[in-house]
Amino acid sequence: MFGNLSNIREEYKNVFNSPGGEIVISHLMRKFNITTPTFTPGDTHMTAYREGQRSVVLTILKFINKDTAQMAELVKEQIENE
Repeated sequence: MFGNLSNIREEYKNVFNSPGGEIVISHLMRKFNITTPTFTPGDTHMTAYREGQRSVVLTILKFINKDTAQMAELVKEQIENE
């Protein structure tokens, strides 16, 4: 049903390298702690939860061959310009 891993990677690229996909990945990066710490003082469960959200976005970035640090800088710039 899903195909092999290289086909899945290509589909991720098709989706997230489109203009709309770039908007969505930027939103996901902002929403799910790519540019902010996941650590929540005194709450290990929340830290783990937030790190889990973050790992999903990092996996998408890896699949589409985006440089995570470069993308994080772009998101930080967007936040500063709001």
